[in-house]
Amino acid sequence: MEQKPTFVHRCEFVGFLSTAFDAEAVSATASAEKPSLVIINSCSPHLSVVVNRLWDRCQYKLCADGGANRLFASLDETERSQYVPDYVVGDLDSLENRISEFYSSRGCHIVRNPDQDSNDLDKTLVVLKDLLAPASSSEEAEPVRIEQEIIIVGAFGGRFDQEMANIHALFRWKDVFPRMVLLDTDSVTFLLDERYHHEIYLQREPNVVVEGTVIGLLPIGRPAERVTTTGLQWNLHDNPLSFGQLISSSNRFCENDPTAIQSNCVTVDTSDDLVWTCSFLLAHQ
Repeated sequence: MEQKPTFVHRCEFVGFLSTAFDAEAVSATASAEKPSLVIINSCSPHLSVVVNRLWDRCQYKLCADGGANRLFASLDETERSQYVPDYVVGDLDSLENRISEFYSSRGCHIVRNPDQDSNDLDKTLVVLKDLLAPASSSEEAEPVRIEQEIIIVGAFGGRFDQEMANIHALFRWKDVFPRMVLLDTDSVTFLLDERYHHEIYLQREPNVVVEGTVIGLLPIGRPAERVTTTGLQWNLHDNPLSFGQLISSSNRFCENDPTAIQSNCVTVDTSDDLVWTCSFLLAHQ
């Protein structure tokens, strides 16, 4: 494959979500730049864990429509006043009136967008884009590209069509939010853009496996003609991936590769966009 620029992935927030990692040690090595958090309207059994551990470490906190209901329901009375989102965005067909009034009375901005050609996650990402990169008045403004990590909570576990819409957002927003991550109770999922050589650094310590027990490379959208990896139990060597033929599911980090173990790194080169998904160990309290 041709030489490509390197894109480095480090989902440092995973360390804060696991009891296996020392939070103080993670804080000492974590990037100074805060991510932003988006909660969507889907079942997330351990949402309170995510909120308690990540809220103060995020710059902006937004709910996509009924995601505000999910946030409210996951917290006790004291926590509800402590964890107030900056924005609730959507067509607001799901947001309960009492919850809208609760949050708006505590400084949350409630933004209604009735457009039916975009879903609530898209509407929320539009608001987030404007917060992080206010529109320029110049007619020759450069395209917006925001390097901040965007964590989407509740991406899986609901209706299948909604799950696919969340994956679609990875593709639709890849030029604006190249570091958008879909978070579930036991996995992180993001896009591997075909324009880059990818280095994915997993959250692992000696005798502590937090990330990488199960790994998948999924050719969603179109087949990937050529994929090469290092650091996996079953590496690919210029192999094609496509549905109906071969996909890389139930793969794992290679425990027998000294180079991979030393760096905790998996590398991926792909001719076409791929979806990366990786399991992690979530604390349940």
